[in-house]
Amino acid sequence: MALHPFDPATAAELELAVKVIRKQYPEGVELHFKAGGLEEPPKAVMKNFLAREHRGERAVLPHRWVLV
Repeated sequence: MALHPFDPATAAELELAVKVIRKQYPEGVELHFKAGGLEEPPKAVMKNFLAREHRGERAVLPHRWVLV
């Protein structure tokens, strides 16, 4: 089941984001992540998504951008 754009970041999404970021640094560089979450989609995108969802139409899910 697809996540709603306003659902919180999942553990899997956060783990993937950390993995991608760690690959950008040489081995042995210690990174510390204090917080993680999602950036909300732009308001215009969400207005369109929610309008379609409420009409019972198929709505394209906006991208989920993880912030750490």
